[in-house]
Amino acid sequence: MNREESIAFVNELCSEYRAVRGLQKEIDDNGNLLRELNDTKFVPKRLFPFFRRYLIIGVITLVVMLIPTLMFSGVIFFISFESNLKPVYPMTAIAILFLINLAVPAVIIIRGFRKAKRRRDELNRQDVEKAEYNKKRMDELMLRTDELRKQKEAKLESLQNHNDIIPEDLMKKEKIEQLRRLLVTGKAQTISDAIEMMKS
Repeated sequence: MNREESIAFVNELCSEYRAVRGLQKEIDDNGNLLRELNDTKFVPKRLFPFFRRYLIIGVITLVVMLIPTLMFSGVIFFISFESNLKPVYPMTAIAILFLINLAVPAVIIIRGFRKAKRRRDELNRQDVEKAEYNKKRMDELMLRTDELRKQKEAKLESLQNHNDIIPEDLMKKEKIEQLRRLLVTGKAQTISDAIEMMKS
């Protein structure tokens, strides 16, 4: 092997080692991504956190409406007592006031419950879809990683086939780079010369 052939051979080995390093980086990246995807488990959301604000608004509305209702009830009793009205009329008016007082917060709470349930169900559906996507992605990543490992092993095996030209102790990326530098700078004329220089 002359100097040019030796340089071409060593350059090919360097590119093979770069390819092995690239494959290993992708394998490592896939492993990190697999761990991240595996950590994101689906946990169904509870209804109460979504419903709480509607419940609070309903209770506040009840309290706020209760104060004027009690005042109006007192006024109605006073007017009916002073004007000698039949007891049925004031009781009916007070009952209507209390029904309104209960109906408004009840409507707020019921509508809030339905809204909260819809929101919770939508978010849970999205989480289920995301979990299914993550599972599919994990399966794809595992297949890809297995394929990359096979490619890496094949390249390493191919590199080991050159042990008859370059000794095994020099078949490392850094050592190959040193051989290449010796050849490129002209300090060694053949790969055998470069190997001898490395050994001495």
